[in-house]
Amino acid sequence: MLIRSLINTRQYPYRIFKDLYHQRWGVEDDYKIMKSRLTVENYSGFSVDVVLQDIYAKSLTKNITAVVVGEA
Repeated sequence: MLIRSLINTRQYPYRIFKDLYHQRWGVEDDYKIMKSRLTVENYSGFSVDVVLQDIYAKSLTKNITAVVVGEA
């Protein structure tokens, strides 16, 4: 649904968007980590399987690091 179609303030009050805006920060931080620290867009090959393998490996690395840091 497009934001511009949500003009009925009774059905879509501003406060629900405030909560949604704050909820997305975790996702935005995750994208930042994947792009800047793990350079997820630098693939080791050109096939779909290789690209997916690289994304999965970097995601696994990020998750393992998060667990280790959380334990520390």
